[in-house]
Amino acid sequence: MAAVAVAVAVAAVVAATAATAGAAATEPASGGLRPGRRTAGLPSGPGVEGLATPATTHPTPRRTAVHDANPRRRPPGAPFDPPDAPAGRIPAVPRPGGDRCAEGGRDRPPLPPPGSADHVFRSLPPPGGPPPPGAAAGGRRPKHALVPAFRRRDTPVSATRGFVRGTTKTVRPPYPRPRLTGSGSPTPPGPRSLPGGREVRIKSITRTRLLAVAAGLAAVAGLAAPTAASADSGFSAARLAAAGASVQRADVAGTAWYTNPANGTLVVAADSTVTEADLARIRKEAGADAAALRIERIPGQLRKLVAGGDAIYASSWRCSAGFNVRSGTTYYILTAGHCTDGAGTWYTNSARTTAIGPTVGSSFPNNDYGLVRYDNTSLSHPGTVGSQDITSAVNATVGMSVTRRGSTTGTHSGSVTGLNATVNYGNGDIVYGMIRTNVCAEPGDSGGPLYSGTRAVGLTSGGSGNCSTGGTTFFQPVVEALNAYGVSVY
Repeated sequence: MAAVAVAVAVAAVVAATAATAGAAATEPASGGLRPGRRTAGLPSGPGVEGLATPATTHPTPRRTAVHDANPRRRPPGAPFDPPDAPAGRIPAVPRPGGDRCAEGGRDRPPLPPPGSADHVFRSLPPPGGPPPPGAAAGGRRPKHALVPAFRRRDTPVSATRGFVRGTTKTVRPPYPRPRLTGSGSPTPPGPRSLPGGREVRIKSITRTRLLAVAAGLAAVAGLAAPTAASADSGFSAARLAAAGASVQRADVAGTAWYTNPANGTLVVAADSTVTEADLARIRKEAGADAAALRIERIPGQLRKLVAGGDAIYASSWRCSAGFNVRSGTTYYILTAGHCTDGAGTWYTNSARTTAIGPTVGSSFPNNDYGLVRYDNTSLSHPGTVGSQDITSAVNATVGMSVTRRGSTTGTHSGSVTGLNATVNYGNGDIVYGMIRTNVCAEPGDSGGPLYSGTRAVGLTSGGSGNCSTGGTTFFQPVVEALNAYGVSVY
């Protein structure tokens, strides 16, 4: 897409430049000055108009040392050109005061005033124009004839400068030459007179071309904008899925990853046990998809939040009850799968004297939910979490305000920061589709409920950090667990 944008912009610049150059370089049908360029280094304007247009009379060049300094060509005091000068020769007019230049004198007459036409330029007949006075028709200019040559304005005309011999090439100025008025002062650019009374305005081709280039660059930016926007939207779902599979193949314990839809990247959370070598292994496994990874550090160690203590007890560990659910007239406890994995009968106390009932369902790893049936009819099983009544279940959304309750740390609140996270607890214990939050939790809080108002949201799976300094906790979506067992909250 970017290549197409550049090609279109370049075509626009070339077309605009060709159009402006063509318009500025149009040449009159016959003779005269060409618009857009200077001709033979001749000025124009009110003060020197006779030099810019073909004329029938031609100024006579003043005498210079080129003619005067050779006494063998003529004796001192003799006329500058004899009466029998060759055809095409420009007649000379002797200057008052005699031939002092040939005698080496320094008291030559003063030069014309600076800025005047005679000070700067001389004119020869244009090609095809009438010959100068005294020249025979069809005569040729001798090879030593004088022709105009450009010189810097800040250098006076000397006896050996101002004209060159034997050439018709005009040297162009190294800097722009302003037009002259009759007094020799510069005037702003404007129309110029052409033969026949026509006028032409000299255009600034450079400025027009710069405008054309700017327009082309603007076209490139406009066409490239969609490409930049698409890059900002992140990586495709296929690349993110491939990156996630690579992270799982790297099998680094203490990592959790999920897709961030806001910027289209795969966020990889690494706890304190993950080394730089582990991260390098993840990137190497991802290969070309490593660019889609965004590594972030989380405090503490990722672990399943199971510990000895109170709440509900298996044979050798403690967890937290999640939601009381039912199917018909049968009641159950929905809790974490890593809690029910390998557990038989559950108890209400650490002495394990009051039984609740057996584990009837467990899914871990991959998922993290389990089901314990109430067999002890003497136990109550309200449809609440503490004092909060639960009436429905929903899927989490990023930014949702949530509350967690556990048997170790009690009640804490926070928000959902990610969805569909994958967590690697190590030893092959990997779970998928987790809810990521900034709510803290500690060992013993596993299986506890995550809710938002009256709506059940998730079951505590694991995390890092603690409730003193904060942490990151992952939850099993509750809707998936309810659908798996065909039960419902009440």
